[in-house]
Amino acid sequence: MVNAMNEKIKNFDWKSPVVSTAIAMIVLMIVFGILNPTFWKMSNILTILLNASVIGIFASGMTMVIISGNIDLSTTSTAAVGVMAFGVLYSKGVPILAGCVIALLVSTLCGCINGILVAKAHLNSLMATTGTQLIYRAVAYIFTDIKTITLTSDKFFAFGRMTVLGVPISVFYMLGVMIVAGYILSSTAFGRRVYAVGGNIQASYYSGIKIERTQIQIFTIMGLISGFAGIVTAAQSAACAPITLTGREFDFISPCVIGGIAMSGGKGRITGTLIGCLLLAVVSNGMVLVGLQSYWQSLVKGLILIFAMLVDTLRNKQSLA
Repeated sequence: MVNAMNEKIKNFDWKSPVVSTAIAMIVLMIVFGILNPTFWKMSNILTILLNASVIGIFASGMTMVIISGNIDLSTTSTAAVGVMAFGVLYSKGVPILAGCVIALLVSTLCGCINGILVAKAHLNSLMATTGTQLIYRAVAYIFTDIKTITLTSDKFFAFGRMTVLGVPISVFYMLGVMIVAGYILSSTAFGRRVYAVGGNIQASYYSGIKIERTQIQIFTIMGLISGFAGIVTAAQSAACAPITLTGREFDFISPCVIGGIAMSGGKGRITGTLIGCLLLAVVSNGMVLVGLQSYWQSLVKGLILIFAMLVDTLRNKQSLA
């Protein structure tokens, strides 16, 4: 028994991105806890989880996109279009459930358009989604003439604000989406195609994988997830605003990179993304508690992202050596 345990410890991959990110998070938690004991209060831990939840929902879809060798910068604008579609329908008396379904369909369509531009028009995903980011955001403004729609439904508020056993419901949404995304990536034929396309697109083509269909499906799923995250955000803020989540695109990319998702595609696990989300939430919360200004938070997050990118580059070079 002891020998078997020692063998497992010996063979454990301590250099794994997931493990190194988790260790870094634990160290930061200890440091922040020493600097301000308030950090360890249950109310603060729940705040950290709440702050990580919507980011984690977005990052679940982004994990799939990055593993496929692509990027999507239109996620927040895709969410905004869905949110504004819901807001317009809500203001006209359409039932909440029907409004949510239509909002999800609108966001899913936006994601599908991204996929078509990348797969069929063969546009670079970075440039294609930068363009659609601007277009979708403009559409969100046009929907309401740049006006915010205030929501008053307690039932809708509960969707984003209620707690289960004292834990914010959005945390369970995040875990649910991540579990589904993780299952798809690890245990389905579609997930294997995602890794294959990201790892070697030419080899995937010659092995019979339908590259274009797979890419369209990936971006369509990203659109659906963005729409869901947008609805959760609207329920939490009690408003449908065309500026929803503006400028936060890299908040959903950073956890993936920090968690070991290779920007070159073909590598990474959803558990790494989850830990990346938690690490960034810990950093943001801890720096607030120790009294650092927001610009210092941006600086530190930027440095963490660059460091993660450097580590990713070094790993790729080692794997090619």
